[in-house]
Amino acid sequence: MRTASYEARACGVRSAMGGARARRLCPQAVVVAPRWQAYLEASRAVFAIIDETAPLVERVSIDEAFLDVRGLHQVVGSPRQIAIALRGAVREHVGLPISVGVATTKVLANVASAMAKPDGLLVVEPADELAFLHPLGVPRLSGVGPARCCARPSRSSTAAA
Repeated sequence: MRTASYEARACGVRSAMGGARARRLCPQAVVVAPRWQAYLEASRAVFAIIDETAPLVERVSIDEAFLDVRGLHQVVGSPRQIAIALRGAVREHVGLPISVGVATTKVLANVASAMAKPDGLLVVEPADELAFLHPLGVPRLSGVGPARCCARPSRSSTAAA
């Protein structure tokens, strides 16, 4: 399995899990062939909007990025307003939902984005950072905890959008 829907994840299926194990955990799953060209086209369309949203964008993968929106509040609006506008533009022009986490650091933005899934927005205000992190387990932090695969080095998959 390359990836898993939220419904399959509820059965314990995870990305990069072997197909046989995934089918044992979720026998009702429908397995479909990947359509890489469609993924690439959607990614390009989303990133075109992201690139228009902020002057500094760090692409992490085909569907993950960090946007540095510092200094844009006087021109565009608050980070929350920017995130709302970004989500709306992607939905309107590409037809896809996106989850966005807004925070002062990449690590916090990544956790917030993951917690906002699917199709949500979570803003962690600076004054609330400790309260936000305190109840979470350490493995929620990207790159912290046991390695998932020993065959090759793990790659951090942090994201904000």
